[in-house]
Amino acid sequence: MAISVEQREYAGRIVDLLQCFGLVESKFMFGGFGVFLEGLMFGLIANNELYLKVVSQNRRRLCS
Repeated sequence: MAISVEQREYAGRIVDLLQCFGLVESKFMFGGFGVFLEGLMFGLIANNELYLKVVSQNRRRLCS
């Protein structure tokens, strides 16, 4: 599946916004982009939507 320029630009904007948390990168996978912080995947960008992995340690901060 080919990724459009719009999808690549969106992923780039998301990665730029998340740099305040540390070294954030995106990698093409699953027909979208995996979002990684210091090598650990914590999100997925698919169809220009960002999905975050929520676990008990970060649930309160992400849901407020």
